[in-house]
Amino acid sequence: MQGALTLLLILGLIAAVVLLLAERNQRRYFLQAQGRSLTIERGLPLPYGHTPYRPTDPAEAHTYRPFELPPEVAIPGDEAFDDRLELDRRWADLLLQAARARLNASDPTHLEEGMELLSQVDGLPQLSAEQQHLARQLRSEVAFVEATDKLGRAMAALRETEGLLRLGSDSPNGHAKDSADLLDRLVPAIEQLQRAARSEGVMPAERGDLPAPDAGPPAAVPLDAGR
Repeated sequence: MQGALTLLLILGLIAAVVLLLAERNQRRYFLQAQGRSLTIERGLPLPYGHTPYRPTDPAEAHTYRPFELPPEVAIPGDEAFDDRLELDRRWADLLLQAARARLNASDPTHLEEGMELLSQVDGLPQLSAEQQHLARQLRSEVAFVEATDKLGRAMAALRETEGLLRLGSDSPNGHAKDSADLLDRLVPAIEQLQRAARSEGVMPAERGDLPAPDAGPPAAVPLDAGR
């Protein structure tokens, strides 16, 4: 009888230990590197093992989705985290490193990738003060690139509009006078806007160099240019 009670006690202790280990493992997060791709996994409700982390919330799924590290960023080893704060700050570090490398590249595709990485950082609520500062800095410099691109496209659209109005005012039709009147008011504003943009060096010297209104993204401007 005593032996049976001892065995039950031992089995109960083992079960308790297994349960505690399973609960601890389920709360843990794991950073995994597969080539240059980084993914997050979450512990299984078992003493060991983990599986890809797939949040059900769309915003959270976007924040923690896998991403590729640029060649300039060292690949980390596999890491484990006991709480979400540790995970978020490490994930933010890697996202910001990758974003900075992409935004310093010289082609539109990498610029878009850098902006997408910054959007993932936006979903992390517990950044350190240093990470918040770097994220703001990168966004501010991206904002300039985006603004100059939008300005170029706006000017191209206005020049296209000017051409259509000239066409409408050059031949007899029901809107010829309206086209001419609008053209008279619009052309000085276009010229003033283009002079202002050129004086700041953010517009091409010739109107023929303006991007098409529906053209692709701008060429990336290295973030350290002009510093």
